Amino acid sequence: MISPFQQLLPPEIIQRIFSNIHPRYALTYTRLCRSVYHALNDPRFAEMNLANYVHEDHGLDMIWFRWPEVYQAAYAVMKLRNETRIEWTSRFRQVHAAGGNVGGGGVLPRSVGYLTQLVTLDLRGVGLYGGIPREIGCLVQLVELNLSGNWMSGRIPSEIGCLGRLKMLDLSLNRLTGPVPDEIGFCRECISCS
Repeated sequence: MISPFQQLLPPEIIQRIFSNIHPRYALTYTRLCRSVYHALNDPRFAEMNLANYVHEDHGLDMIWFRWPEVYQAAYAVMKLRNETRIEWTSRFRQVHAAGGNVGGGGVLPRSVGYLTQLVTLDLRGVGLYGGIPREIGCLVQLVELNLSGNWMSGRIPSEIGCLGRLKMLDLSLNRLTGPVPDEIGFCRECISCS
């Protein structure tokens, strides 16, 4: 039997209906049917949904790492793009200490490359896994990069050499493999590297 969502409602109406549900829960409704799945995995829906919540602190920072790519990109552009400092280490620890669940981290999204104003990116010990995205090289204003104490794996991307202003780099206590890329030599101002 075909659901009314599949038969009668255009995607724009489905998106409008679900846009008022908190982003933490909205995507759970993608399992209702194929029409809802496609409507809620659309970049326009991510923007519409986040627009209702992005200007207040609803704990969205802590789920940025676990969202689908369309949500990660929309959140980066709508909320984080003009930030110069992201230091979420203490925030994640406070939630964990208070008995909250930060959800075991996630993957550092490729949309981190949109955050071109960042001077400091401190995500130590927040439970990140997966690789360091190449888009990290877009953060040309970056002076401090700390991704230590996570479960990140794979190689250090050669794009790290694009961070010419970098003074402090800490990738220690991860599961990174392979040689340190030669391009790291372009980080001439780097005085602390581990």
